[in-house]
Amino acid sequence: MLTVRHVTLDDLPTLFQYWCDLETLRSSLYRASAPMLDQEVWTLSNCHTVGWVVEASSVVGGLLYEQQGGVAFVRHLLVDLHTTQTRAVGAALWREAVSAWREMSVYQVEACAEARLPVEEAFWRACGARQIEGRYVVQLC
Repeated sequence: MLTVRHVTLDDLPTLFQYWCDLETLRSSLYRASAPMLDQEVWTLSNCHTVGWVVEASSVVGGLLYEQQGGVAFVRHLLVDLHTTQTRAVGAALWREAVSAWREMSVYQVEACAEARLPVEEAFWRACGARQIEGRYVVQLC
């Protein structure tokens, strides 16, 4: 069973590992070098974001975002590449996020669309996103 809860600072090391795994996969797909980012630097750059994590027996995914007015900017949508439930994890995060954002009067969600993996593109399309100037845009109204 998957459980969604608010992210805490204690979750960031696990999410950093998932970010590293995704960046390694992305770099091999696009034949580019993976970004070299220290865990401490990544954690510091994300410690003021908010969001949710999904747990099975441990954290298997997370969504981190920043909000400016009625727009939520998704900084990271991360899933453990070794879980067999990647679609369920993404769907659980998205349902939780949309429900919370609507309560906070968020009307638009944006995420970077550059150098995305095919599974990321499929996720954002399934969420109803349009690609506009290098970013995914989802209208919640």
